[in-house]
Amino acid sequence: MHDRLTEIAGEEVVGEVRRVGDTFFDVGFGRICLPVLDRDRVAEIVARLQQSFGRDLQVNDLLNLDERGQLVRGRFDATIRTEEGGAPYLLQITGRNVLAFHELRFRLDDTTPADLAGALCGGLARILGGASEGPLRLLSNYDALLRAYFERLDAVVRADVAGEDGDPRAGIVALLEPLRTAWRMVPWPLKDGVKPISRVGSDRIVPHDRQLRRTLLFATNLVDGKLVYQYVHQHNPLEEYEQVLGWMSEIYTAMADSYPSPPYAAAMARATSAETFLLHFPSYQKMIADSPPASA
Repeated sequence: MHDRLTEIAGEEVVGEVRRVGDTFFDVGFGRICLPVLDRDRVAEIVARLQQSFGRDLQVNDLLNLDERGQLVRGRFDATIRTEEGGAPYLLQITGRNVLAFHELRFRLDDTTPADLAGALCGGLARILGGASEGPLRLLSNYDALLRAYFERLDAVVRADVAGEDGDPRAGIVALLEPLRTAWRMVPWPLKDGVKPISRVGSDRIVPHDRQLRRTLLFATNLVDGKLVYQYVHQHNPLEEYEQVLGWMSEIYTAMADSYPSPPYAAAMARATSAETFLLHFPSYQKMIADSPPASA
């Protein structure tokens, strides 16, 4: 599905491949990171998707490029219904800065990994955003946290619109102390069911094309951010599908055994390189430290 969408959209669609039993499937979740987050370019891609999928396509415009007070900005979601009874495929069109801002990981405390999409947008905003928790909202200083979040979100959205390299890590670091304070103030019963790490679409699987084009296998160290293994296999059109699956299963197992989690993260994907995949899925990048990285 990733490869098919790449051809339809005219932009590289990057997504994971997952083994289920002895067979591999595309995870039903892919991303396009535009070098310039332009509404007209997004509209062109969506028009191509609509031409190919018709009523099987549902869209959710979350770009909000000029809406500074919106919790979610810089993203367009396209959900595609696959075969009958199968999981839908979610394609996100976004920019690299806003994506990293929401999904680079850090620690809420000594044992809890988190990202802003999960801990703030899907967590504290849901708990403290309503009027029913007014006293707790006041004690946790949530409104000040939200204003700071909007300011830094606006900076990364503007960087993506301009096609520039922003500094999402610095924006996250600036929010860590007030975010952790607010998180500590919320009683555990209210946080029950909140997932501090976003996992949108990670549990979906859809069939992938039997004509394989390229498979990426890689492993990265989440502590220092170093890429410790990378292999890109260009498939031959004459390859036997079943033989390819057997070979992929063996090499993926060997890679996962050699680089266990933690501290490593290993994946198999449709992407031109590990660097491209890391750009589209920042959770595989080096975790955020409590202070900005030293200048080069």
